[in-house]
Amino acid sequence: MTWRTQAGILPEAAASVGVIGRQPADNAESRAVEVVLALVVAALVLGGLSLAFRSNSLVADLPITEDAYYAFSVSSHVAHGDGVTVDGVEATNGFQPLFTFLTVPLFVGDDPFVPLRLILVVQVGIFTATGWVLGLVVRDAVPTPRAFGRRSMVLLPMALYLAASFAMRIHLNGLETGFVLLLYAVIWRVYQRRGISGPADAAVLGVLFGLLVLARIDALFAAGVFTLVYLLHRRSQPRRAIGDVCVVGLLALLISSPWWLYNAVEFGSLLPTSGAAQQLWALEPSRLSNLVRALAQVVVPWIFYGDRFDRLWPASAVLIGAGVVLWWAKARVWATETARDFPLADRASRAREFLAVLLIAGGLLAVWYGASSWAVHFYPRYLALLILPAIFLWAQLTLAIGGRAPRLAVGLVSVAALLGLAYTMTFHSRAAFSGSDMWRDQVPLVERTVPHGEVVAAGQSGTLGYFREPVLNLDGKVNAEAYERRGEIADYLVSKDVRWVCDWPSYLHRYLGDDPTGLGWVERAREGQFRCLERVR
Repeated sequence: MTWRTQAGILPEAAASVGVIGRQPADNAESRAVEVVLALVVAALVLGGLSLAFRSNSLVADLPITEDAYYAFSVSSHVAHGDGVTVDGVEATNGFQPLFTFLTVPLFVGDDPFVPLRLILVVQVGIFTATGWVLGLVVRDAVPTPRAFGRRSMVLLPMALYLAASFAMRIHLNGLETGFVLLLYAVIWRVYQRRGISGPADAAVLGVLFGLLVLARIDALFAAGVFTLVYLLHRRSQPRRAIGDVCVVGLLALLISSPWWLYNAVEFGSLLPTSGAAQQLWALEPSRLSNLVRALAQVVVPWIFYGDRFDRLWPASAVLIGAGVVLWWAKARVWATETARDFPLADRASRAREFLAVLLIAGGLLAVWYGASSWAVHFYPRYLALLILPAIFLWAQLTLAIGGRAPRLAVGLVSVAALLGLAYTMTFHSRAAFSGSDMWRDQVPLVERTVPHGEVVAAGQSGTLGYFREPVLNLDGKVNAEAYERRGEIADYLVSKDVRWVCDWPSYLHRYLGDDPTGLGWVERAREGQFRCLERVR
């Protein structure tokens, strides 16, 4: 990738395309572009906010996911003085700490639905802020087409980001994912603006990387890649470069050390139980196919695959193919200024440098999770950081189109926004989405079947545990004791004197064998895919 004028493109071509660097034209077309993009962004933000004002039965459902309720339970128990626990009794480390602790003040009341609404409002704010910061990165990394002003250069990438249905899903899922993306974007922007020109800059980046690791521990990959890329780009000044990365690394370690110490002292391992419970090293074709699907999802985030990948992948393939063709032909589509004529060439260079960090880190995460995790359904979320470079590159292509056809560029963004807003609105009606079967089936099944006060066990226990106590987690993600006894769950339930289990049949067979009745378990009720069993002897 280069910002230098392509060979064979005369300087006059830049004028014919309408590229004028950082001096946007003050004309009616420029103002119209800005107004339309501002309206698009406002509509998308309001659409996201509307999800917080649905009925209780809907606000507890998607896009908030099952795993988010584990973190909600931890926040709630911390807020009520019960300690770092998911059930009010046993300590847990099966969550990502920073966002969970930051949301503790939202759970001080007794109404379980109010925090859910507040979480959605906060996450819409994070979603919006991430798009805005990413827009700033694009603005200072790309020459400005004549019909675009400085604000439009921010609003266009922002609109593309907010219009992406997959980005919406991961930002409003109740988990830390969107917050992590915001931190990545902030680090990108901070590094773009100043780089590391002294100890103060290195200290700021060290603190930010430390917070990033606290937000999600697999950010260690990005921190390591940043170190290597930084040293490689400054190999002519090795002493200074090594000093810079030492400051960044030591501060990042210091900031994140409380979490590592908590894991090591309380649980005897640096890896949280949530990660260990989903770890299974293997090389399988199914994992590779799911990685390909996940990468396609993050590269084309406007099409949320869900369970409809087989029907939607052709559209993604067409968009990816079109993008590749445009990049190949970009010298003909959009003639840029020479690097020396671009006032922000240094910022553009540092933006590309961090872009490489994100791409390499995303690739390493794909290899790591593809080899170590059996939870293939989580691969898109694990690779979510790649949405940022994807939007960065798609925004450049859209601006390339805008250099010659600003109306077409704005029209494409508007169509993407309409589709994204329409998708968001589907969460206002049960007729438009099936919802979470944990909230729809499991919670009411337990409510009407299990006597009040009786412990009920489940592998899928996030939503259930938030709305009902006592609940015992069996898959080990938030229960270290269950993880240690994962091969003898039937005996574990007897030792805990637990008489009720409510889960999917596949989980029940995993825990109780192929013949639960032989162990004294009798089915009492069912709802959807869930079965509720009682131990009678």
